[in-house]
Amino acid sequence: MLGAWIKALHVIAVISWMAGMLYLPRLFVPSNGFFCASSSA
Repeated sequence: MLGAWIKALHVIAVISWMAGMLYLPRLFVPSNGFFCASSSA
């Protein structure tokens, strides 16, 4: 039973880590509208 909890927490941690790695470049891109000019059309 403990193994199932550890596996569930591990899956949640890996998903959160990958989401954070994918979101991290957005934090360093300056939001001056240059990169999102095509999405505003």
